[in-house]
Amino acid sequence: MWIIVSIIVDGVFQLMGWEAKSQNIGSFLSRAIFSNISFFIFWLIYDVARKFYRWE
Repeated sequence: MWIIVSIIVDGVFQLMGWEAKSQNIGSFLSRAIFSNISFFIFWLIYDVARKFYRWE
C-alpha cells in the first residue's frame, strides 16, 4: 500500500517539477513529511466523498 502511495507521490512531485529537490538528501525529510500530510488530506477527502456518494 505505502509503496504504491510513494510511487504516486513521486510521480506528482515529478509533474510539479520537484525531481531536483527529491534528489537532495537534505530535503528528503521535508518531502516525507509533506507526502504524509498530502496523503492524509487525500484520504480525508476520499473518505468524505465516499460517504456523500453512499448517501446519494
